[in-house]
Amino acid sequence: MGDPRIIAISMNSSLLKRFTNRLATLRTRIMITEDGRIHTILLFILIFALVVRLLGIAEGLPYIHHFDEPYIASTALQMMRSGDLNPHWFYYPGFMMYACFGIDILHYLHLVGQSADSVNYINDLKDIVINKDTGWNWTISHPSFYLWNRGLIAIFGTIAVYFTFLIGKEVSNNSYVGLIGACFVAASSELIKHSQVITPNMTGVLFVLGAVYFSLKFNSTRKNSDLLNSLIFVGLAIATKYNYAICMIIPMLSFLANAKHTKFNYVYGLVICFTIPTLVFFLFNPFTLINFSEFLGHMSRMIRHYKVMGHGSHTIEPGITHFLFQIGIFKKEFGIVLLTISVFGMILSFKLKNGWLLFLFPAIYMLYMTRQRVDFHRNFIALYPFIGIWIGLAVYFCHEYLKKWVDNLKTRISGQNLRTFLIKTPYTAIILVLVLTAKTELVKAVNVYKQKETRSQAIDTINELVKNYRPGTTIAIAKELRIHEQDLRRLNVRYDIINHLDFKKSEKYKFFVTALYSLPANFKSKEDSIYNVAYANNEVIRKIAGRSKMRLKVFTGDPTIYIYERGETIYSNISPSSFDGISKTSKWDENAPPETYIGTSGGEYTTPIFQLEPGIYRLSAVLKGTAVANESAKLEFTLGDRHLAGINTTTSFSEFSHDFEVDTLTKARLRLYFLNDHWNPEKGEDRNFYIKDLRVQKVR
Repeated sequence: MGDPRIIAISMNSSLLKRFTNRLATLRTRIMITEDGRIHTILLFILIFALVVRLLGIAEGLPYIHHFDEPYIASTALQMMRSGDLNPHWFYYPGFMMYACFGIDILHYLHLVGQSADSVNYINDLKDIVINKDTGWNWTISHPSFYLWNRGLIAIFGTIAVYFTFLIGKEVSNNSYVGLIGACFVAASSELIKHSQVITPNMTGVLFVLGAVYFSLKFNSTRKNSDLLNSLIFVGLAIATKYNYAICMIIPMLSFLANAKHTKFNYVYGLVICFTIPTLVFFLFNPFTLINFSEFLGHMSRMIRHYKVMGHGSHTIEPGITHFLFQIGIFKKEFGIVLLTISVFGMILSFKLKNGWLLFLFPAIYMLYMTRQRVDFHRNFIALYPFIGIWIGLAVYFCHEYLKKWVDNLKTRISGQNLRTFLIKTPYTAIILVLVLTAKTELVKAVNVYKQKETRSQAIDTINELVKNYRPGTTIAIAKELRIHEQDLRRLNVRYDIINHLDFKKSEKYKFFVTALYSLPANFKSKEDSIYNVAYANNEVIRKIAGRSKMRLKVFTGDPTIYIYERGETIYSNISPSSFDGISKTSKWDENAPPETYIGTSGGEYTTPIFQLEPGIYRLSAVLKGTAVANESAKLEFTLGDRHLAGINTTTSFSEFSHDFEVDTLTKARLRLYFLNDHWNPEKGEDRNFYIKDLRVQKVR
């Protein structure tokens, strides 16, 4: 028998060895390959891109903040409601309209299955109210249609991130170049913004990238299928945004560079390169042929608008001035350092087989678009992915240069860790930049998601304010604010929608909601001052700061909202002049103070019937009386059959006030009794009273 301790140690050693071998085997099995690491990083980039885009698609709703959205989204809704698939609007191509049309059908079928108390409940197509019904271009009764359409754009924007990766990888044969380019597209604030609104811009960028990617592949593989795919994407790009027709030159030149390796001759190949995109365009725009004259008219106006007329404050001198303007915006987005790095990447890209093809679209497109007189930067966002890829290429070439440099100095730089650190410095630096940029954009996206439109905030504020007031309280809301019906349904108080300038004509409202106005240029400055200072005598109890002023003739996003409280509701029909028998003094009234009202005979003076809502009121007057035998005029005020107050006037003007409460809605006359009148013309004695001011004010 052996020593038990030795046997135990031997068994434990054997178990430990087997356990270690198992761990080694498991580690080998779960080890992530290089491709797996790339795909994992790419997946995180795509998830990030989708999340930051989806977080912002509800911005503004139920109010529309983007000028151009109705031209696509509401046109699609009109096609669904009417069954007429002709958009009758050709300033944009039809792809996005038909894409939204398909989404709208799905969403409509979703909504009709909702309960009747749902905020977006629909019973019939006629329940959908759009600009065709109201004449206001930014009308949408069920904003969830816009939400779903924006969701589609966000998905297209995320796919554009993926194509940027593919292009970067294809042009450099290095996945990290693609990842860097994809990161810049995913975290670009400009591209995120355009991935959240219903316009053709971001979708067009996606199709341009598709055309470029498959042209690059064709230049490498010479497969006809890659050329065909590129041409289809060109057709989709044109069917989305007319000026992206420029990308047709990419597959054409790619074909010409490789024609001798294909079965097509030059002429036949060029015909195919033109025909396929044209057929794809007409597939999504069939009514450009059916309504050709209307299509031609819209196209000619667009060309003249961009080439000749310009666009108001967005008009610019074409050529170098326009070019430098757009470069300035790119600099704001990327910063001078990254933009300079991208220039180096662009130059170095010509060392690659496909570098010239990558350069082709941005160069020709920039040259063409800066010859226009309209400076909208949205027309240049297709260049952002290329800038991101060029930055990735610059980092890649810098890494390769450092690698050779470190190898040459291997004897001087002995530490392996130091050599690895130096080689990876370019990637480390760009990763830091991308992480910080991504963090900034994620924070912005979360803030946008949490932020309510200022008009929706105003509804919440009013509901909070009226908690302490009687049920009969009524507020007024400026018609010009165009408060959405979904917000109005949330109000817990009675309201009237009236014209902004009519507020001063009505005195029954406790609060009224209006805005800081920015009037169109054709309004006179006098009218501007009327709109913005009409209620300066009333207290602004809440100001909801927005990003803009309220414009009267076009949409406004997040206007600055003012909520006024009428601390003293003045009933203008109750004044000295409203009493029958009291007249305004004139220069012929002996001993009468100027600008006053005079009561010269005893008896009862009454006002017309008026209405008082429940609340606390103040009867106030500034008056005096003339004395006879040391006795001045005595006045008694009653409301209907209710005695309010009695006043013994003095011989000099003094202020009188009396508070009273009204419990229920009351209709009555205010009565004034002038007692102990005396008139003796022989002695020149005349007991009268004179009123400077008299009013009834609601104090709470």
